[in-house]
Amino acid sequence: MHIFIDARGLENKIDGIGQFTVQILLRLYLYPTDKFSVLILDDLGLSLPSLPNVSYIRTTIRRFTLAEGMKIQSIVNSHQPDLYFNMSPYIVGKITCPRYMMLYDLLATHFKGLFKGMGFYKEFLARKFFRFQTQRSIHSANGIITISNYSKEKICTYYKLKTDFVRVVYGGVDISCESCADQQKISVFKNKHTLADKFILHVGNLKPYKNISNIITSFYSFTKQYPDSGIHLVFTGNKGRGFSEAMKQIDKYNLSSKIKMLGYLDNSEIPLLYQSSLGLFFPSLEEGQGLPVLEAMCCKTPVVTSRNTATEEIAGGHAFLVDPKDLTSLFKGLEYLAFTEKNTGKIKEAYLHARNFTWDKTVKEIMEIILKQK
Repeated sequence: MHIFIDARGLENKIDGIGQFTVQILLRLYLYPTDKFSVLILDDLGLSLPSLPNVSYIRTTIRRFTLAEGMKIQSIVNSHQPDLYFNMSPYIVGKITCPRYMMLYDLLATHFKGLFKGMGFYKEFLARKFFRFQTQRSIHSANGIITISNYSKEKICTYYKLKTDFVRVVYGGVDISCESCADQQKISVFKNKHTLADKFILHVGNLKPYKNISNIITSFYSFTKQYPDSGIHLVFTGNKGRGFSEAMKQIDKYNLSSKIKMLGYLDNSEIPLLYQSSLGLFFPSLEEGQGLPVLEAMCCKTPVVTSRNTATEEIAGGHAFLVDPKDLTSLFKGLEYLAFTEKNTGKIKEAYLHARNFTWDKTVKEIMEIILKQK
């Protein structure tokens, strides 16, 4: 079978969604009797596996640009694949073969604050554009893969889809922390990045759905209540849109000495970051899945996350849950990470839960879905 994978969403700095593409590409050697054409951007600098059954096609055509559909459909159709699989939530142009796509969540179409900071008209047009493209793509697709039952329910409800049209495949954890780092390694890591001895961690970008404003406000209240705790707050991940607003809020509360914007870290350092922290504070307003929850648990790190969201689903009863819109609830989450003595048995249970989510399982389930189109 010849599968055309549209991987133009893959960037040099790999985010949670990018992990799905990378993990699939790393495992295509497991399907030697199938042929894969992989479309990537011309400036992608990642080292990708070289395999006899995989050919990479580089293009300058970005996603969501003018005339993209016509250009991409020409490339795809010229290769005459048996299946087109877009790792983004987008079916471009008129593809003549069966079509599958990943639709991770409905953030771009339904979370009003996602495009905040672009200006009223650009924000309005961006939301309209993504709603149009998503609906058109769904109607063009032969099937959809999403990453949680929470997302599946929202997708099926809003677009009035049959439940068997949308399949759920959870993401995995790509870090192995079978044994915790010793204190010397942790100390070296903290010194390298000038981290406080005690800090609470947030992993992810700074877009509005991550609830950054409420996180900073609740931490400000925490520092007022416990001025001598010595506990800092650390953000890590791609900064992107939302960074300037976060910095303004930090300045407003005079928290620049207690909040650190660590930026993007290499995956090899992520386990040390989790293990150096008091815990993960991840009370997002909305998530498709929330991989940092699993990463933290895999590192035997306590987790605070949001109830009634995909992160509650993925945590499986092994996290301290808060109401992301309630500052008092967020404050209690910070207190839990800062002062509550953790039960080692429950930490181990969370670890064992997280280890069930492997990329091997993820890729196997995705490939089983699309290869059934034979």
